[in-house]
Amino acid sequence: MLLRALRYLSLLPEHLRHRGLLAIGEDSLRLPSRQVSLDELRSSATQALIDRMIATMRRTEGVGIAAVQLGDNRAIACIEFTAKHLAEATPEMAATHKMEAVPLTVMVNPRVLRASSDLVEGAEGCLSVPGMQAIVFRPRHVAIDCLDRNGAPQTLKLSGWSARIAMHEVDHLKGELFTDKMERKSLAVMHKWLHW
Repeated sequence: MLLRALRYLSLLPEHLRHRGLLAIGEDSLRLPSRQVSLDELRSSATQALIDRMIATMRRTEGVGIAAVQLGDNRAIACIEFTAKHLAEATPEMAATHKMEAVPLTVMVNPRVLRASSDLVEGAEGCLSVPGMQAIVFRPRHVAIDCLDRNGAPQTLKLSGWSARIAMHEVDHLKGELFTDKMERKSLAVMHKWLHW
């Protein structure tokens, strides 16, 4: 099934491909990201990368992005779930997945401190796996230590949908894709808005 999905990707029309983003099959998506020092984080080059990540995430209507998806192996990810994203979910979906708006959050060198053993299922897609989605089980609650874009330490305590988005991006930084954790028989063509 995965091979069929990969063949499908090559047939996607241009508007479904996310230009400037690496796609499944690229070796660099499978490499672990490297830690970022405070000096490097505060450099203009790293700040420009973060700005580009945010712009790309918003341009593609994604809810998260990792630097590796832009071909950079620094351990940086961004998440944002806007009121617009929330409005596109059905009321049932929003209630079931505990969806709420998440302000723009930059995670540098994220480290999962705690992840609940209580797993919940949900459909995930990915900007690097365009046009596809699958069911993935994720922790209901997580706590993540990281730096913000200015180098300030922060501990993010996330639940529901925001925990799912953050863990999806943390996986990217470990060289993992949602396809590694998906319920294999659930892989399907994406019909709507779910982009990571």
